Amino acid sequence: MGRTRDKETKLRSTLAERKIMERYAKEAGMSLNSYILSCALKNRIVVVDDESRRGIKGIGNNLNQLAKRANQGFMPQAQEIRLLREEVQKLWQSLNMQEKAKH
Repeated sequence: MGRTRDKETKLRSTLAERKIMERYAKEAGMSLNSYILSCALKNRIVVVDDESRRGIKGIGNNLNQLAKRANQGFMPQAQEIRLLREEVQKLWQSLNMQEKAKH
């Protein structure tokens, strides 16, 4: 048996935003209402604290430096890759702990 959706929620958007949502809904074979509900209920926006944001930025900078050097013909040292991997793992653990603390 289907569920009854008896609560109305208003959404403000520009005309351009509405057209984009309508296009995405049509491509998905869904009504606009179903598409928006699906997006809102299946996806969460994760809020990242300043310390984690700095960590992400640092990792990105390190990756860019390694990529630039690799493109110049210099292969990264195993130690550099190991350290970057450890940074990513620490950040991932921190983000997971923050998420678990919220629930």
